[in-house]
Amino acid sequence: MHVLGFLRILAVLPLYWLPNWLPSKGSTGVAMDSRAVRRILPHRPPMLFIHRVVTIDFVNRGLVAEFDVRWWDLFGHHWAFPGCHTAEAIGQAAIILFSQLSPTQYGQCNPLVGRVIQDCDPIPGEAKFTRIVKAGDTIRLEVELDEIRGALVFFKGIAFVGADPVAVVKRLSLRLVPKAEL
Repeated sequence: MHVLGFLRILAVLPLYWLPNWLPSKGSTGVAMDSRAVRRILPHRPPMLFIHRVVTIDFVNRGLVAEFDVRWWDLFGHHWAFPGCHTAEAIGQAAIILFSQLSPTQYGQCNPLVGRVIQDCDPIPGEAKFTRIVKAGDTIRLEVELDEIRGALVFFKGIAFVGADPVAVVKRLSLRLVPKAEL
């Protein structure tokens, strides 16, 4: 019994590192591949939720990134990709966007994802999740820089699977903490 359990663990263990080595799924105009993303983000699989950055728009201060959901990324009773991980992917895309828009400030600070903030509208809630994400789906993350207030940077983002929005984050805050304070 112990030998079979050990062999099962050895068989599944390499799968957590596969997303870094697998080729991207059909994206041709990739602005950043997975290696460039890993140089910016401190995250590693299974908590790295961006496989590639497709476009960076410096004029409109926006970014489009993609994440290929694989079966080992799924959780729960229905084997779905959690909504909190989708919100985390939007936060990771926001960090990449900030690092490209102001590389000097990014080099001096550690951006920490604060929280998803409720916008000033009558609909309660901080984020809206509209659809279950399954294995084989590619999540397209669209993030825009909203405003900068001192050490706080605000973003908004939408996650799509195909043409359907799966998560809408009205406002996400990043706190810029100087590296000397951490």
